[in-house]
Amino acid sequence: MRTTIAVSVVLLALCGCSKKEAENKAAGAKPKAAAPSGGEKTAPTPAPAPDQPAPAPNEAKKPVEPAKAPTEAPAKAPAPVEEAPDRVDPPKAAKAPDDNILLVVQAAETGCRADEKVCEKREQLATKIAGSVDDVEELLKTGTDQQKAAVRAALLRAWHPDVDKLLVSGLVGATGALDPAVVSHAVALRTPLMVEPLLKHLEKATGPEALAAIEALSALNTKEVVEAATKLLDDKRLAPWRGELCRLISRGGATGQMERVVAIASTPGATDRQVLGCRGAEAVFRMLAGAARTNLNIDGNRKQVTAVLLHQPADNPRSLDLSLATTPDASCDSPGDLQTKLRIPLDRAAQPVLGQSQAPRLFHGGKDLGNEGAFHFKMDSLEMKIGSTAAGIAYISHTRQRDPRIIFSGRFSATYCGVSK
Repeated sequence: MRTTIAVSVVLLALCGCSKKEAENKAAGAKPKAAAPSGGEKTAPTPAPAPDQPAPAPNEAKKPVEPAKAPTEAPAKAPAPVEEAPDRVDPPKAAKAPDDNILLVVQAAETGCRADEKVCEKREQLATKIAGSVDDVEELLKTGTDQQKAAVRAALLRAWHPDVDKLLVSGLVGATGALDPAVVSHAVALRTPLMVEPLLKHLEKATGPEALAAIEALSALNTKEVVEAATKLLDDKRLAPWRGELCRLISRGGATGQMERVVAIASTPGATDRQVLGCRGAEAVFRMLAGAARTNLNIDGNRKQVTAVLLHQPADNPRSLDLSLATTPDASCDSPGDLQTKLRIPLDRAAQPVLGQSQAPRLFHGGKDLGNEGAFHFKMDSLEMKIGSTAAGIAYISHTRQRDPRIIFSGRFSATYCGVSK
């Protein structure tokens, strides 16, 4: 009996547990965790928020990342500052074709108009001539009129010293008169080869022809020229141009001729041209003998020259502009209103002409007043480097009627400012 009851109790207990576990699995419920031993209490598990999935068991919490500060756009690098050039070079000579010189002459003859200032075919011929001087010299003797005209036009565009003798061979044209274009280019080249034919022409020339020869020689002022001009002062045929001969001598700095020029200017009945030219020469010789501080006088009013500034014009690289600033504290960066300037020619390589007399052109208020008032001008030192200091001496006396009367004289110190636009 007792054995039967014990077996029944055991069977009932076993059946009850299995049934309860089956019900739990069907309902999807988790089995209750066993109570902790020792009577310890645990915090109740929080219920999940509505419409939020329950946290996965044993899921590790991710650390909260701090908010990132907004990134600033990288600062733009400043644009590189383009340095002003010290100088610019003149245009390079055109490349000479490999063709025979006759073909190059023909191309220039047929491809360029006579009134066309710049023509590529003519530029090529100008370069070709430098390597074919003997052939071109023969062509100028035996060629057709059209060929000769094409060569002569090209010579006016040539800067190579080898072609100088071909150029000066055309100083005096077929009519016996000087060719103004050839004279002008020979003066720009400062070629000494022009001296002999001009002096020869002056032996018989009169009137405007004599004046043109004197003006051309006056732009060069070699020792030979000054000595010849001194002798010509006594030539009665050239008496009307003694004033120009005095100016030529003064440009050459021939201070030993002081008494001669004073005597001519003081001669009773001397013409205005003679007095003007020889009195100007006298002033030059006195200036050269003294300290000669810088002086600028415009229409009788003395102007204080605060700075003398030198620029190379970008559009005329074979020259320099010497500007006389009258604004207080004038400088390269702040020149003020530059009313008066001289345009000084450079040599054929666009380099300064130092230690030699020149005949710069005078400009005032933007007007070209010519170089007839240039009695003496010489640069003693000049380096075409921005900020460098140059030195020279000048005597410019422009007294032409209807123009401002301008006198600029004395020794000066100038600052080279680079290339002007």
